[in-house]
Amino acid sequence: MLQGGLLAAVLVLAVHATQQDTVYEAVNFQLEMKMKTPVYFDEKGEAEEYFKLKSIPTTILVDQDGRKHFIYGPLEKTEVEGLLEAYLSR
Repeated sequence: MLQGGLLAAVLVLAVHATQQDTVYEAVNFQLEMKMKTPVYFDEKGEAEEYFKLKSIPTTILVDQDGRKHFIYGPLEKTEVEGLLEAYLSR
C-alpha cells in the first residue's frame, strides 16, 4: 500500500472512452467498481487519439517532467500500487 509522501504525490484521473458503450453503461461500471476517482467521459475519442492508445484499458503514468509510461490491459489494485511505488521512487 502506498504510504506517506508517495500517496500525496499521486493524482489519479480516469477517462472512459464511450465510443464502444453509452455514458449510462460507463456510470454503471463506475458504481459497480465503487470508483472514488473522478471519471471523465471521452465521447469523441479525443484522448484515445491524443495518446495514440493501442488498447483499452490503458494506464498512463506521467512523471514530473511529462514523460509518459504506458501499461496496456487491466490491472489489479496490487499491481497498480507496485507500479506507482516503483515509478515514484525513481
